[in-house]
Amino acid sequence: MFNRYLEVHCAPGDPEDEEPKKGEYNMIGRKKLVIEPGWCKGCGICAAFCPKQVLEIKKEKVTLKDPAGCILCGMCELRCPDYAIYLVNQEE
Repeated sequence: MFNRYLEVHCAPGDPEDEEPKKGEYNMIGRKKLVIEPGWCKGCGICAAFCPKQVLEIKKEKVTLKDPAGCILCGMCELRCPDYAIYLVNQEE
């Protein structure tokens, strides 16, 4: 079994009204999910293919609505035509 780590960067205030910040991510072990809102055109393909339905489109940008539910499977990364959401390996 592995330890589950989670860190989401957001500004103070109401998260419902906030746009995702550059580099917002969810992390498990050595993988990290990165969302680049500047690259996102809000097509919703990533959210449609998410098996855990943890992604949603708000204000025409993808956001992580349930970071703890993300299993970092990479389906969103495979489907995003703009490379706005992707997984990276963490350095130790």
